[in-house]
Amino acid sequence: MAARLLGRLGHSLVNDRTTDSLYVLGGQRGESFRSDWWQVPLPQASASAAAPFDSSALAPALLSYDTAKQGGPPLSFAQRATVDPETGMWTVLSGSTQVSGSGKEVQGQDIWVRTKGAQSGGWEAVERRGEEPVGRFAGQVVFDPRHKHHYMFGGNPADEHDKGRRLADFWRLKVT
Repeated sequence: MAARLLGRLGHSLVNDRTTDSLYVLGGQRGESFRSDWWQVPLPQASASAAAPFDSSALAPALLSYDTAKQGGPPLSFAQRATVDPETGMWTVLSGSTQVSGSGKEVQGQDIWVRTKGAQSGGWEAVERRGEEPVGRFAGQVVFDPRHKHHYMFGGNPADEHDKGRRLADFWRLKVT
């Protein structure tokens, strides 16, 4: 049976203009966290500024069934990913991860990079220096290609003592 891209939530969706593709990474389906990675080539744009397109005509390609088994990001929910449009470098900030065999969730602080784009190269964990933000999931991250910085805001720290707690902090990250 051929692999197919299944519905999910808490995944990353990245637009890579260097490949004219969307990429879907990780997320959650049912009770299971995922670490699969898909490439979805985009159809040619229409002349209209806003036009629906037939998503059944899309042909998702499975790049990795499990990035964690290939030395990359672990099973994760609400991780955040970016791609540098000039260099093709991917950056993934882990979200909520499952501890193997326990079903327990931990708020990740891992950062992963893939320096040669989606089609080649391998994943590498980034060594962090300096002050670190609280572990979280579902924060938002954007990449500034001009200054090569990532900016992160907010998220959910999954505080056991205050389940409604939400973060309102800004962080800047430069991967070197």
